[in-house]
Amino acid sequence: MTLRRTAQMLCALLLLCGCVRSQTTTGTLLGIVADPGDAAVPGARVELKNNATGSVARTTTGAEGIFRFNSLVPATYSLTITAAAGFKVYAESNIEVTASEVRDLGKI
Repeated sequence: MTLRRTAQMLCALLLLCGCVRSQTTTGTLLGIVADPGDAAVPGARVELKNNATGSVARTTTGAEGIFRFNSLVPATYSLTITAAAGFKVYAESNIEVTASEVRDLGKI
């Protein structure tokens, strides 16, 4: 094999490696916690449980009521939201997250 042919093959391999690495194997789940009047609920505690492994991720909504969980392994999850006094606890199960997906639950 000539030096030129070897260099071409190495360049092709390097380009392919970059393409393979760019594939995402995790997903994202997000949503907005809002009250019945459609106003954002900041400071709500949001808990996401992987139903298969039992692992739990937690976050708190920001000023605009938004929560986001990044880098989730593809699985089925259960979501629990606890807001300030006067609000009911919200729970939803069987939320599917797949690889490369950004799953938006919208307003909750």
